[in-house]
Amino acid sequence: AGVCDAGARALADALTSNTSLLSLYTGSNFGDDGACALADALKINRSLTHVDIEGNAIGDDGVHALANALETNASLVSLEIRLLRAAGLTENHVGDDGARALAAALHTNTSLTSLVLCSDNVRDGGASALADALKTNLSLTSLRLGHITQFHVLQSTSTSIDSHLMRNKLVLRSTCTALRTARRVLLVLPSAPAIVVDIIIGHADARCTEHLTAAQRHALVVVARARPVRVLTRAEVLQVVRRVW
Repeated sequence: AGVCDAGARALADALTSNTSLLSLYTGSNFGDDGACALADALKINRSLTHVDIEGNAIGDDGVHALANALETNASLVSLEIRLLRAAGLTENHVGDDGARALAAALHTNTSLTSLVLCSDNVRDGGASALADALKTNLSLTSLRLGHITQFHVLQSTSTSIDSHLMRNKLVLRSTCTALRTARRVLLVLPSAPAIVVDIIIGHADARCTEHLTAAQRHALVVVARARPVRVLTRAEVLQVVRRVW
């Protein structure tokens, strides 16, 4: 049956002090009250990285609350809001207003890499807001909207979303590649000037780093010097992306 609103409130209370849980799946029977309670917990919790919410009673108010939490939460990397069609209803309750709220959060959130909003009532207005947010958001690499939504979104909007997501993937890949190259060079030439390492990066990984400016590559070298020589986690690489770009 999943988690109902009362259960969600109890769960949210526990999450405010929990520091070990990494992933949360709520099941169904989840509404606005439960979503708001969970959102309040996400403003405090710093351990959760993946949250999967499924329900047939969540409306724009619940999504607004979750979006507001994203503006301050810095640990969540994946958020899935999958809204099921309730029996006897032709659509669920979340539309463009909810999508716009999530888009507003993406203007400030820099930790989320994957967002799912499966609601068959989101149209081009909401999708366009998300596309606009992706113009400046560099961390999101995956965005999935509902199956019905794709039939109500202009081709230009879909193209804009896809191109910005691809850009973000390239930025992440280029950052990883440049950092790896800088580290290899610094192992051999630990006292090499940053500009020398920058030039080597530009030549050694031209295909992956050709769209990086010299200043950005130089900044990556500075970061590579400051960090221990080891494989960086995805979260650490994203921190580098935010610092360099």
